[in-house]
Amino acid sequence: MAEDPKQVKVLLPDAEDTLGAVVDLDRLRKMAQITSLNADTMLRVGMTLAVAGIFIWLNYEVMQVVWQAWGSDVAMLVNKQITPADRLITPSVIMALIGATVVQVGVGTLAIVSYLFPKVAAGDGHT
Repeated sequence: MAEDPKQVKVLLPDAEDTLGAVVDLDRLRKMAQITSLNADTMLRVGMTLAVAGIFIWLNYEVMQVVWQAWGSDVAMLVNKQITPADRLITPSVIMALIGATVVQVGVGTLAIVSYLFPKVAAGDGHT
């Protein structure tokens, strides 16, 4: 009887059978690939959540600074300590914050997308 090349006899260290167990290599390979894909997927989800969490937290902190600066501007204007020209929150500050937010969203999205969908080299089936 000819042996199937996809099945091998393997000696198991704790097995009483000295002939070993028959192992289906294709099945083991598929199980290893599935386990690898599951681990990779979970890592990618975790990293995406981490980057999104950091992004949300940093933007929240920036908005808190702007909110406090705006409150200071209003309080000082009401108390006549400054003139409208001396405010902290000026149109140029608003433009800088909007521009920085656009860049931040773009870079964050690019980082997440390039991590989730890596480029595959021509002729290479792996990532």
